[in-house]
Amino acid sequence: MTIKYVVGLAVPGIAAILLSSCGSVPQKEIDAAQAALDSAKMIGAEIYASENFIALQDSLESVLAEIQDEKADFFANYDSVKAQLSYISQQADEVANQTEAKKLELTNQIQTTIAEVKTLINTNRQIILEVPKGKEAADILLTIQQELKTVENAVAETDSLVISGQLIPGLDKATLAKQKATSINSELQSVIDKTKTKTRRS
Repeated sequence: MTIKYVVGLAVPGIAAILLSSCGSVPQKEIDAAQAALDSAKMIGAEIYASENFIALQDSLESVLAEIQDEKADFFANYDSVKAQLSYISQQADEVANQTEAKKLELTNQIQTTIAEVKTLINTNRQIILEVPKGKEAADILLTIQQELKTVENAVAETDSLVISGQLIPGLDKATLAKQKATSINSELQSVIDKTKTKTRRS
């Protein structure tokens, strides 16, 4: 066997080793990580689990930058970034679960708050009927009835926000409605107390 022949055999062998050492870009893993993040975003992760979601987005950008750097290396090795991409995909699924849990929690809070508001509205309307009618009380009760109408409108607006998926604004509006309904209740109790005091004096 001549030296030329041996070299001829060796060159393709070396080329094969070199090619096998140059790993291909892990596009499948990249796509999977991006898809997982997109799915989480679609259900509201950037709103209801924003801190964790943004952290994962930053991690993916960092991994993609690392891949670009690795591509410039003749002996590119993507084992590390594959592991990172797999982790991002898993965590994106977890963030999606956190998002659904948070949305359920907010929905329950809104429903509970609105139920309390409706109870207060009914209680307040009943109290209005029981307040002894007099000129001074009549003026106050008219104002209170207008305020109750505003609270009822807030309840309807809250329902619309929940239907459209705006849970955080919905909870804020429901909370404000409860505070207003509670304030009206206190005001009505004050009117009743004043009326009773005047009745006793007379």
